[in-house]
Amino acid sequence: MMLGMRSLPVVLAVAALLLAPFAIAQDAHAHHHMSISLETPVPNDVAPTGVTRTFTITARQFAYTISPLPFQANVGDTVVINATSSDVRHGLLMERYVLHALVLDKGKTATTSFLADQAGTFIFLCDQPACGVGHSQMEGNFVVQTATLPAPTISGFQPTTGTTAGGTAVTITGTNFQSGATVKFGSVSASSVNVQSPTSIIATAPAQAAGAATITVTNPDNQSVTANGFTYVVPAPSIASLSPSTGPSNGGTVVTISGANFQSGAAVTFGARAAQSVNVTSSGTIIAITPPAPASEEQGVPVDVTVTNPDSQSATKTQAFQYTSAPLSISIVSPASGPSAGGTLVSISGSGFTSALAGATVKFGGIAGTELHVTDAATLTVKTPAHANGTVDVAITMGNQTITALAAFTYEDAPARRRPGKR
Repeated sequence: MMLGMRSLPVVLAVAALLLAPFAIAQDAHAHHHMSISLETPVPNDVAPTGVTRTFTITARQFAYTISPLPFQANVGDTVVINATSSDVRHGLLMERYVLHALVLDKGKTATTSFLADQAGTFIFLCDQPACGVGHSQMEGNFVVQTATLPAPTISGFQPTTGTTAGGTAVTITGTNFQSGATVKFGSVSASSVNVQSPTSIIATAPAQAAGAATITVTNPDNQSVTANGFTYVVPAPSIASLSPSTGPSNGGTVVTISGANFQSGAAVTFGARAAQSVNVTSSGTIIAITPPAPASEEQGVPVDVTVTNPDSQSATKTQAFQYTSAPLSISIVSPASGPSAGGTLVSISGSGFTSALAGATVKFGGIAGTELHVTDAATLTVKTPAHANGTVDVAITMGNQTITALAAFTYEDAPARRRPGKR
């Protein structure tokens, strides 16, 4: 415990400590006697502040002169005491910090140092009663206080956004960051914190839902600062590979797209054309069916593949799919009949169609149709020419290729409607 009022018996008891250095007995019923304990203290785990405070103490009959004043330090400071006497022999004994008394002789300097590891007010006094009748007056206090450090501040941080999956390394700049500081994004602790200096911290954002989040830095002394402006966003998709990466120009190839951050409802395009179907099987896999190649392609060309999530974030892999030329073919003629006067708009499905070749024709029974329009590599439309009633072949010629669908279209006129007779 720490002493208050002093009396000669106390000083004599302290002098007796030299014979039994770690404890002083007390008579609880003796008037004016006070008990103190100078047992070896248990060291406190205190981080040094890096500050060294040096004091000079000069003993004389019957007082101590101390420079500089006040005689105090902060927890974590290193304290150095250089002590001497200006006249007769004196001593210096202090609770907790100087348990083995310094002997102070005139003209000689005794030195001791210690880490101020506990806050409080500690007695120091002379243990040499032979110094004279005023010996009991040679006492004083050494004060150790908990330093009030400045609170941290945040001036900014980069980046200001991070993905909901977490893992974004955020550099926080400011002042007064202490070693051991913690960081929270919203109410969730950062995955890791590296206090690089009093002005810089690198913290790894934890996983959180999309939206705004504050950043809070808390020093070990519980002083903290909070800043707004960090936003969690859903990560953008990415495309790693396609398999297969080639397919015929008439479309229909089942392609597996591998990547990351695909969302349910994502859309896929091959070039400028939407996939025929899209199945997001997981956040890392999409199965899509290729559309037919554009009508302007005579030979297969590589096209970009783009995945667009419902939140409008997208990823594009350039020239990721190679359309290959397909042989000319006819699969469906619709409608398959029309009047002999012609003019029926017919849609033909197949493969190998292109608008890149001059002289393309579609013939019905050997007569070329009109208004030929190639929609894409698998679809074209044409108006039938006039022809006598009957079933005819349909032949498509593009470049040096001709394909014929036998008996694919029938010319037939609707029977004349009878007028109702009079009765």
